[in-house]
Amino acid sequence: MVDPEPDIPVIRFDEGPSPRARLGFVILATDETSEVDLYRSSPRGVGLHFNRIESPGDITAQNLSRLMAGIGNTASRILPGSGVDVVSFHCTAGSLLLGERAVQQRLAQACPGALPTTTVSALSHAIEQMKIDAFSLLTPYTDDINEAFVHHFSSQGFRIPRVLGMQLRTDPEITRVSRDTIRAWAKEADHEDADALVISCTGLRSSGLIAELEERLNKPVLTSNQASLWHMLRKAGLDDTIPRLGMLFSH
Repeated sequence: MVDPEPDIPVIRFDEGPSPRARLGFVILATDETSEVDLYRSSPRGVGLHFNRIESPGDITAQNLSRLMAGIGNTASRILPGSGVDVVSFHCTAGSLLLGERAVQQRLAQACPGALPTTTVSALSHAIEQMKIDAFSLLTPYTDDINEAFVHHFSSQGFRIPRVLGMQLRTDPEITRVSRDTIRAWAKEADHEDADALVISCTGLRSSGLIAELEERLNKPVLTSNQASLWHMLRKAGLDDTIPRLGMLFSH
């Protein structure tokens, strides 16, 4: 005798683990810092989804220029069934050298329905939103990339009275720069004519120092990972404040 079929509960669906927003990131294969920084800081209900693009080896202008060919394919494999709300090419020097508009076009083609952006776009929006006219710049980069950074932001009308670059060429080196070193170099990079300090590079472990440095320098401190999270949340329509990430999140 076959037992009668039991009453099976109806399968119900909700909005899933990320009901507020899904953010997608194309990061370098050698990036050890971004996921740690961003997962630690992301608000509840916001999903962060990453895919890695083949890294160019040494971080030079010539090598970074080769990244463009892989951006679309890498982005298209971030939640291909569900999609994301905002997608970013998450490499400051790479997005600077490849060009914001060109990179965003690749992202838009690869992720229809997602709002495209880049790390350098996030920094630009953060600087504008905070009404910063001049900022000092700390990077791990070599002089050629620093010069491109200065040219890009100077052409937008910003002044950069001091630039300090660590002359590092690989992600493993950049990732292992100690926090004490970042503290000391930040103090050295600061300038009396600067309204803020910008610390560039998604690989530098600077996000955990923002509040401390702002108190010490008495001015806003912007970093690549912090600005990216802020910008992508705001593009997704979210206005969360995250005190550990400094003054920027009050905007």
